[in-house]
Amino acid sequence: MTDLGFDKPDGDKPRILVVDDASDNLHAMMSMLGDSYAVTAAISGIKALELAVHKPQPDLILLDIKIPDIDGYEVLRRLKIDSLTADIPVIIVTSLSESEDEARGLRMGAADYIGKPVNPDWLKLRVLTQLELRRYRRKPMLPVVSPDGIPPEKFSVLVVDDVPENIHQLISALSDEYRIMVADNGPKAIEMVLGSTPPDLVLLDILMPDMDGFEVCRRIKATELGNQIPVIFLSMVEESWEKLRGFSIGAADFITKPFDIHEVRARIRTHLELSLLHRFFEQTVSQRTAALKQSDSQLSEALKIAKVGYWEYEFASEKFLFNDQYYSLHKITAEEAGGYHMPSADFVRRYVHPEDAPVVCQNIKRAFESVDPNYSAAIETRILSGNGEIIWVDVRFKVESNTAGQAIRLQGISQNISARKQTEQIEQTLRASDERFKTMFVQAPLGIAFIDSLSGNHCEVNSRFAAIAGRSIEEMLSLNWMQITHPDDLQADLEQMALLNAGKINGYQMEKRYVRPDNSSVWINMTISPLNVEDKEPPRHLNMIEDITERKSVESKIKYLNRVYAMLSDINSLIVRVQDRNELFREACRIAVEKGGFHMAMLCIVDRQTKKIVPVATAGQDDELLNSIKDFLGSNKDVSNTMVATVIREKQFIVSNDSLNDPRILFGKKYVECGVRSMVVLPLIVADEAVGALALYSGEFEFFHEEELKLLIELADDISFAIDYIDKQDKLDYLAYYDALTGLANRSFFSERIVQHMDSTVCSGNKLALCLIDLERFKNINDSLGRSSGDELLRLAADWLTNHTGDVKLLARLDADHFALLLPEIKREGDVIRLIEDMVQAFNDYSFRLNDADFRIATKVGIALFPDDGNNADTLFKNAEAALKKAKAGGEHYLFYTQKMNEAVISKLTLENHLRQAIDNEEFVLYYQPKMDLLSGQIRCAEALIRWNDPRTGLVFPGQFIPILEETGLIYEVGRWALHKAIADNLRWRKAGLPAIRIAVNVSALQLHRQSFISEIEEAVALDAQAAQGLELEITESMIMEDIERNIDSLKAIRAMGITIAIDDFGTGFSSLSYLSKLPVNTLKIDRAFVVEMTTGSEGLALVATIINLAHAFKLKVVAEGVETEEQSSMLRVLGCDEIQGFLLSKAVPCEEFETKFLVP
Repeated sequence: MTDLGFDKPDGDKPRILVVDDASDNLHAMMSMLGDSYAVTAAISGIKALELAVHKPQPDLILLDIKIPDIDGYEVLRRLKIDSLTADIPVIIVTSLSESEDEARGLRMGAADYIGKPVNPDWLKLRVLTQLELRRYRRKPMLPVVSPDGIPPEKFSVLVVDDVPENIHQLISALSDEYRIMVADNGPKAIEMVLGSTPPDLVLLDILMPDMDGFEVCRRIKATELGNQIPVIFLSMVEESWEKLRGFSIGAADFITKPFDIHEVRARIRTHLELSLLHRFFEQTVSQRTAALKQSDSQLSEALKIAKVGYWEYEFASEKFLFNDQYYSLHKITAEEAGGYHMPSADFVRRYVHPEDAPVVCQNIKRAFESVDPNYSAAIETRILSGNGEIIWVDVRFKVESNTAGQAIRLQGISQNISARKQTEQIEQTLRASDERFKTMFVQAPLGIAFIDSLSGNHCEVNSRFAAIAGRSIEEMLSLNWMQITHPDDLQADLEQMALLNAGKINGYQMEKRYVRPDNSSVWINMTISPLNVEDKEPPRHLNMIEDITERKSVESKIKYLNRVYAMLSDINSLIVRVQDRNELFREACRIAVEKGGFHMAMLCIVDRQTKKIVPVATAGQDDELLNSIKDFLGSNKDVSNTMVATVIREKQFIVSNDSLNDPRILFGKKYVECGVRSMVVLPLIVADEAVGALALYSGEFEFFHEEELKLLIELADDISFAIDYIDKQDKLDYLAYYDALTGLANRSFFSERIVQHMDSTVCSGNKLALCLIDLERFKNINDSLGRSSGDELLRLAADWLTNHTGDVKLLARLDADHFALLLPEIKREGDVIRLIEDMVQAFNDYSFRLNDADFRIATKVGIALFPDDGNNADTLFKNAEAALKKAKAGGEHYLFYTQKMNEAVISKLTLENHLRQAIDNEEFVLYYQPKMDLLSGQIRCAEALIRWNDPRTGLVFPGQFIPILEETGLIYEVGRWALHKAIADNLRWRKAGLPAIRIAVNVSALQLHRQSFISEIEEAVALDAQAAQGLELEITESMIMEDIERNIDSLKAIRAMGITIAIDDFGTGFSSLSYLSKLPVNTLKIDRAFVVEMTTGSEGLALVATIINLAHAFKLKVVAEGVETEEQSSMLRVLGCDEIQGFLLSKAVPCEEFETKFLVP
């Protein structure tokens, strides 16, 4: 196999990676390819991916689809998304025969697809094709042109098929990329191929009437033109003999119908590339053949151009033979010399310089006498031209010997070296002038250096060069030019030097900076020119520099002033546009850095309350330094001696043009390390008061001068004006929305907030309360103590209301002594009553400190509800004012606008008072409802249900008073009583010898969340050792889920006491299974609603069955409550429910009746 030209060393073979987990397949393909290629193997996808990126990488990959770990498609996908392997051609070799498999591979980027078992010749052809394609994709090719010399803009494809649907499908899919030609029969296709505009490729159906595809292909390939056009068969047939027949008559490829259009595109693209490559080969061969024909004449021409004469000397005849070019050295023709042959004696006499004739004869004799068959020699001698001119020639010759080793002739060339000899004489003259040059080098007013082009080292420098760089000559010789070049200029210089070293430019000139040992910069105008040196010497270039620092300084100053003017213009535009202080400060700093060219900028403002200097905006190149300054100014350290503090205190700007050595700068060394060499701090003065300062930092030494300072002072004045204007505008804006005295919203702004809360309330379905608050006797305080004291009282009242409410956005000051309070998202009307009562009571009890005396201020409150009392803010205000007026007239602390709400307040207060009396008079009793074991029929537990035996109305059920107990917090006392009462009844039953059943006590959310709840339980069960085992606590599922993590800890503590825990109303609280598994409970109670639905449909039954199975899976007991029928009881028994509770057994009854009915034998 010849070298394919993949940029490898001579003798290397192209590398092929074979990926297949079947050893017989691997061995077969390695045997087929091993002679011509370097083949490596991988039996898994992961190993194949490793080998694909390992150096040296494979040139082609043969990939099986069915391999371990990851399949071939995934290997192909990873290869094509990795930039290291994306261009490696991959040929899929697989036993999968479905066309979809082939199309999928080609869509994913496969170069070709070969089915198993593999035909060796076919495999070698496909491998060679893809390697050649890859080679020429990597190397530029001459454009292939058509016979008329014009490159094709769009390749043409001839579609030959007698089925219109197939033609239409191919045209739709390919017309955007190719020029489509169509033939519906064989003869027409042959005519089009041999016509004036033949296609670049033919897609040919096999099964056609009159003339099948095989005959069409045979006739096309029988023509010279058609033989160059690739033909791809489209066929329903997948038989191998059909493909072999097609390939034998010249087909390029086969595509099986129904075809995948991505496969068609891939096949077309591959064979067009191969056709293009073939045509390129033909052009290349033609060009090289023509080149060979010219080689002989070119060689002769080359000798002529090089002015080299050829000659031979026959020892036997002692005659010379010369060519025309040799005679031209003597400036004569062969005819003038008497022919091409000449006796040696005549030649020496006529054309060799008399002084050199002995040398010439001696060298010829030495060559004749030499026994070395490869003897050769070279001499430089003088010859004479036809007109007597002396010419220096370089003569080189070698001996040609016969088979016996005897010298028979000399073959030699002679070349005119007169010019070189003349150059040598000139060089001698130049050496004489070298000393004069060295003197000029040392004393030149410009800096001159000779620099090694490869290393950049200074080989020679004069004293002026060293002085400009700020170093000694010895130092310069130890450094290269890159080490002294300013970092900002280095890249541009390197790019120019690379072009110079590559021979693309003959030199260059640029302005750049050298960095001196003290970190200062010197500007130079530099000219670089290459030097001609001997081949064996390293290349050098000449560097001439001129110090232009002063000129650059002037240019920089002009440029800087222009930047300052631009900065002033942008900031003035900013002042006109911006209405926000922070944006003004932030943008001013940014513009100073970006447009003004400053290294950093910082703007500080004096806090009016703390009097501290606060950096409010920064910009620049060094965040670390700016953060250090901000941290220092914000610390508790003394900052009075800083430049910023001094400027604010004295209201005068301060300039420092030497950051390192200025004693006024606290961080001088750090400034220099961060590139700051100069700085100015300007005061910002509003109404003759320094409200802040602007600090600008430069990276240049001695940067700020009189001209710049005038402009910068103008800049500070403009910013000061903007601060004053924005402050005044902000104050006007503030007064439009807020009360100036208290800082609360005014009536107008508060109305907007009410509207926003109304919208939210409508969505949630809750209510909203507007409360108008009147301060009683405020006018008396204002008149007696003065307006200032009255104002202070209003501020104190506003502060109290803000702290009590917790949200200042819910408050407003309406007029002199009236405030407004908004209570959004009210779920129950009772919540409003409780909140208003608490607030009024707390406000009336609070002592306001005023003029060293304590004052208590009473309030009146009028309340209107949305949407009951109005559907807009104005109506709510009007009705709340009416309620307030009525409260003031009637002496009530607060009144609602709606009479129903006032009656509800009275009713609630009355009920609350009766409940407090009920606790004191022990009017609460416990009723018990039994729970029965479904298997044994025995009573295992009883639920304690609280009742209120009201002497005024009789027995009251829990739904009428429990919510009030929870609202008022009385539930704690009643719940504690119920717990102790249940334990006492249980212990009494035990002592009386009655069955030791458990008593289940319900726990409210307030009890569970109470800090002391666990300790109260511990205290209750500590009365008797048997108390805990006779007690069960029922807690609703939704209550547990409110704070699951905290409640789990509480339940664990209760379980640790030996108390049983049941989850009440299970299925209504949306608990997750993950939490259910963590809950330390014993029992699940199925809610009554699920029990009712169980007998009305299959879904209800399935739900109950699921709950029971779930509970048992977690080893929990199941109690069904609300069981009222035998049918329900029977179904629950079948489903495996453990206990039931409900009217089927008994309603809740008094303790004595429960004992008699269920405990006494």
